[in-house]
Parts: sequence; structure tokens; C-alpha cells
Amino acid sequence: MEVSHAITLIQSVGFPIFVSMWLLLRKERNEEKLVIALQDLKMVILDYHRRNECR
Repeated sequence: MEVSHAITLIQSVGFPIFVSMWLLLRKERNEEKLVIALQDLKMVILDYHRRNECR
């Protein structure tokens, strides 16, 4: 987020609302990364099980 955009938001909605919005957006990005990591883990586990079924 650009500084000028942040300042405009602070002026229009107030600092507490701005911080709340920033924290929610940050949390959302972290959740997206977590979902991707869980999907990757699922694929690794499925691949592991497929390889061990053949034995």
C-alpha cells in the first residue's frame, strides 16, 4: 500500500479503522499462503500413499 493512499484512508476513516483494515488484509494474505501450503502437503501425502501401495 502506498503511503499517500494510507494517509488518505486515515484521514477519511480514522486511524483505528485503518489499522483494523490493514490487519484484516494482512491476515487474509497469510490465510491464502496457508491454504496453498496445505494443498501442497495434501499432494505430497497422496503421492506418498500411491507409491507405497505398489509395494
